Amino acid sequence: AEPETKLWRAQRPPGTAARQVMLTDNDFPYWFEPGMEHFVLWCSKGVLTCEEIEMWCRRVEKEHACETVWWCNPPERKSIPEVEHVHIVTSPKAG
Repeated sequence: AEPETKLWRAQRPPGTAARQVMLTDNDFPYWFEPGMEHFVLWCSKGVLTCEEIEMWCRRVEKEHACETVWWCNPPERKSIPEVEHVHIVTSPKAG
């Protein structure tokens, strides 16, 4: 993890196809309550599975001591429809 840029990359096993998964800050975040953060999880090839997305959410939760929620916009609402991506939003843990 590179906390200064909040950019994480998945490591792929040697000899596998060049599929990259990357978590970045959303350059154009939606408006949320103060303390919430908006990330985008990008995938260079194929579709992100729920298991993959949940794994990234757990990673963010651990790193930021927060709770997460995620969603995938329908095709007509995607800013870059040709690249698979989902939104992950964090909020501080309650309590």
